[in-house]
Amino acid sequence: MTTTMAPATKRRESPRLLDKAPPWALLAATMFLIAWGGNQFTPLLVFYSGEGIDQVVVNSLLFAYVVGIVPGLAISAPLSDRFGRRPVALPAPWIGIAGSVFLAIGGDAPLMLGIGRVLCGLALGIAMAVGGSWLKEVSSPPYDLAADGLAGARRQGLSLTAGFAVGAAIAGVLAQWAPAPHVLPYLVHIVLSVPFALALSVVPETLDRRPASTREDDGGTPAARRADTPPPIATHFAAPRFLLVVALTAPWVFGAAGVAYAIIPGQLAENVQSAPVAFSALLCVLTLGSGFVVQQLARRIYVPGSIILAKLTYSLILAGMLLAVVTMLLLESTPWSVAVGILAAITLGCAYGMALQCGLLEVQRYAHNSNLAAFTAVFYTLAYLGFGFPMVLSALSGVASYPVMLGAGAVIAAASGILMFVAAKVHNRR
Repeated sequence: MTTTMAPATKRRESPRLLDKAPPWALLAATMFLIAWGGNQFTPLLVFYSGEGIDQVVVNSLLFAYVVGIVPGLAISAPLSDRFGRRPVALPAPWIGIAGSVFLAIGGDAPLMLGIGRVLCGLALGIAMAVGGSWLKEVSSPPYDLAADGLAGARRQGLSLTAGFAVGAAIAGVLAQWAPAPHVLPYLVHIVLSVPFALALSVVPETLDRRPASTREDDGGTPAARRADTPPPIATHFAAPRFLLVVALTAPWVFGAAGVAYAIIPGQLAENVQSAPVAFSALLCVLTLGSGFVVQQLARRIYVPGSIILAKLTYSLILAGMLLAVVTMLLLESTPWSVAVGILAAITLGCAYGMALQCGLLEVQRYAHNSNLAAFTAVFYTLAYLGFGFPMVLSALSGVASYPVMLGAGAVIAAASGILMFVAAKVHNRR
């Protein structure tokens, strides 16, 4: 079944304060809050470690929400490409709210915390695959006449990154200095999310789900015979450019971010004993804030068909990983280790932002409306594999030191970048 953009429909009645909000802004705000819920746990890793939960278990809880993200991406994407964006995306903020409820009542019980993390991941998976595709579509005519062709990818990346950063900052500050640190960070997210979960219903459907034989293009040609019907999606996944630019780079999106705001603050906790949770939140904000800024730059320098963003991504990853190695080597010197750790987090944040925009722009360039959500889901599934890095490194810390393991990561990043560059050169000569 082929799906196309649906004609603009009349928006439903919305709450008074949201009457004048464009559809893309409501959707972006909801994605922001779902991302907030997904990352509010991250700066609390240090807090839960201090509560007596084993470090490997804590990092497993960080990775647990990937258990929700992957099925959220894999199941929701094809469903939305077939049945439309609205029916699949509308439950997402409510699932995220349920995740925060479990986290709030979980205390220091790993099982309850794990359930909450999985639910937050499921909400985020739907938001990224379906919400991202929906946002791209309402960021183009006839829903947004002023947006440029890259607005969808830009708004998607920025709303998620801003949500990740703000959620980490608020949760970290509340857990460090406010009462009820087990509960209050999650309660704030719940209270803010409910109005936008209700308001999401005013965003119009963007896919026409009529049978292909009944739809006609502007020239009267039945859609079933249109020339722009996409080839099978597996053909794109096997293409050299997808494998080298998207698949190879994607795990570094959250691999780089995970090193910056999970590994580095955990190792520096003893060097910032006065406020370890707040310092962890600071590194989250610096990582994601630098990623937010870099995404603005990525859009400006992106050249369709080139690998300039991928080359910049690998350069930043290599620099960030080497700085992380130096941070580990300087742990005995508090001022220097903290300073270099901050610089490493900023650099890895830039790598995260560049990798995210590189992948999203590639996906939105090649995907057809009928398989955009599926393409987005595959990209994010590969990207979130990188969240396993902190858990793997924690598990291996008894076998190898962090400088050795992070150094190995730098070597892998350099090798991946060289492979991509050489393959692109060979391909261009053909």
